[in-house]
Amino acid sequence: MPLRSPSQYVGNSGKRFQPTITPSPNFNAEHDASALCKSMRCWGTDEDQIIRILGRRTSEERQQIKEVYKKKYNRELASDLSGDLSDHFRDLCILLTESPMYLMAKSLYYAMKGFGTNENTIIEILVGCTSDELKKVKEAYTHVLRDKGIKDPSRSLESDIRAETRGYFCKALLKILQAGAPDPTPEQLKQLENQGPNAIVNQAVVQDVVQQLTKLELKKPGANDKILMDLLTNKNIWDLAAIAQQYEKAAGKPLSKLIEEQTDGDYEGLLQAMVQHAINRPKFYSDLLFKSMDGSGTRDFLLMRIMILRSDIDLLDIKEQYDRDHQSLEKWIKGDTSGDYEKLLLTILGVVNK
Repeated sequence: MPLRSPSQYVGNSGKRFQPTITPSPNFNAEHDASALCKSMRCWGTDEDQIIRILGRRTSEERQQIKEVYKKKYNRELASDLSGDLSDHFRDLCILLTESPMYLMAKSLYYAMKGFGTNENTIIEILVGCTSDELKKVKEAYTHVLRDKGIKDPSRSLESDIRAETRGYFCKALLKILQAGAPDPTPEQLKQLENQGPNAIVNQAVVQDVVQQLTKLELKKPGANDKILMDLLTNKNIWDLAAIAQQYEKAAGKPLSKLIEEQTDGDYEGLLQAMVQHAINRPKFYSDLLFKSMDGSGTRDFLLMRIMILRSDIDLLDIKEQYDRDHQSLEKWIKGDTSGDYEKLLLTILGVVNK
């Protein structure tokens, strides 16, 4: 059973995205679990074997390996990896054993834990989820809290966001978490792929939103925050992409410019991310990957998270976008990482150990 929503795999044009990791033709979870155990129990650790397995299995396959490993050896795969490996290679291997929803929920937890809040992580994860996935991430967050020893029954993803964010940024995040835009049905996805976005876009809603947006008067940032939240949040990516396209035709400027004029701060960042994700998802993630490696130091957990979560969905499209915008993603990874960590990232990217 797929761990991600089926609508993740189809872009706003109706074209299916290209992953870098596809289901293994002769996949055998028991064989992989045994090979992983052997790679950590022999004299010295066989890192190449670990890379060959974890770096070329889909998220569904990795979860099956994890379950078989637990049943076969009565130990957690992540714990054994943690004991045998080190540094970012260890971190990446452990993250690869987690389900996508748990990984996103754990990232949200750490984004709000302790002093300060990482608003960019919250935006990245919530904007990238479908409505069905948002419900699962909220459930996974309760498991993260339990695993961290937090027993307060009043704690939830929503309660933590209320405590850690403010203003319309907070209100918009909570509205997104309501998951009010239903995911397309299987029939609608077929229509989308065969006929293009017009087959499923709600044109009446799009026209109404565009009309209201074009009537907004230029005021100081914040004056129209509620209107923009009501108009833009809880729209699926196909409706939102159509809104952006038709607004630009009607107003003579991109929707991103209106958002820039009308809002500021983290709230502006959230709305801009929503629109960019809807218009061009590969570019949205390509820009995040660039951000993870640009400048001094590497934002390793951002890099790892995107590589893992997008690998069996659209990482090949993201790679191609990155190569166009910033030159070779492969070269950037080689320049910013090293050793087994680098080899595993490149394996996930599909450029080695195919």
